[in-house]
Amino acid sequence: MTNIVYLHIGMPKTGTSALQVFFAANQESLKQSGVWYPTSANLQAAKSGAVTSGNATGIARFLNPDNPHPEDPQEALERFQDELKQNAGTILYSSEFLHNARPERLQQLKSVATSLGHEIRIVVFLRHQIDIAFAQYSQGVKRHALSTSSESILDRPGVNYLEILNRFSAIFGDRNIIARDYAHFVESPYSLMAEFLPTLGLAPGNQFQFPKLAVN
Repeated sequence: MTNIVYLHIGMPKTGTSALQVFFAANQESLKQSGVWYPTSANLQAAKSGAVTSGNATGIARFLNPDNPHPEDPQEALERFQDELKQNAGTILYSSEFLHNARPERLQQLKSVATSLGHEIRIVVFLRHQIDIAFAQYSQGVKRHALSTSSESILDRPGVNYLEILNRFSAIFGDRNIIARDYAHFVESPYSLMAEFLPTLGLAPGNQFQFPKLAVN
């Protein structure tokens, strides 16, 4: 049996926070189904429906020390190693900050996982660049952080999906990259949650709860 580590690398405005609330609220149900979602400092906040950065901020800091989290990168790598030693089967990590990982750090992470008998698979949801830009603009206005016209978003650089996917596939291989179109789920975060379960080899069922979500 292959031990699998899923890295959900988020992407801007693709329901990452909603998924992390779902993972946290169903931590025990996932574990009983053979998928471990490791505990993090913000787990309780996520269980209450709050927006968090997921359970992989330490890994994200290791993969790119410029990421805005206080964890020590080396300590985060050692914790990742310990978690893999303690748990066979399937492990799930999620953070929107994982997508800007540096290639040499990804290779280190892969080497650690491989040495402990785990294979890393990448899960990412992709959303049209214009949709992301308008969603980010709306959020900025809602939070009173923007007062410019909506046309200003067109001057912002977009996310280079091809560069990101190539960077991860160069390390983990094309077969370990699971990319989904967010457009199918934009109207319902609950369908997004239900869709993620088969990615983990699970079927949606009554053992999983679909929590109410905070507005992001």
